[in-house]
Amino acid sequence: MLRWAAGDSVNDSGALRAANVGAALGVKGTDVSRAAASFVLQDDSFATVVNAVAEGRLLFDNLAKTLAYALSSNVADVVPFFLLLFFKLPLAVTTSLILCIDCGTDLLPAIALVYEEPERDLMARPPRKLHARYAQT
Repeated sequence: MLRWAAGDSVNDSGALRAANVGAALGVKGTDVSRAAASFVLQDDSFATVVNAVAEGRLLFDNLAKTLAYALSSNVADVVPFFLLLFFKLPLAVTTSLILCIDCGTDLLPAIALVYEEPERDLMARPPRKLHARYAQT
């Protein structure tokens, strides 16, 4: 279960330290609450948290798209290398030349995927499941 706390004074520091996620106010908050918190809101606006979550989700989605593109577009380049390993068929070009061709042809489309606009349901989707390694009991 996720415990969340927010505060700006010395009295809130215990709750900030005990919570999984503790937010302290940066302008009005005390030094004790800022030290105990997980993160500090520099503008004292909790709308910043929503904007940060939206940016994080957009970054994750665009990174997943970029990796899917990079892995799927290079299958034709990897197959000759596996043929060399398993069946001892000679390569038409060296692996370093294949890598140079891939970087030259796939770099710009992959970078373009990073700058895609967010989808409409970005904030309507539920959060991703936390990996068991990072879940706290």
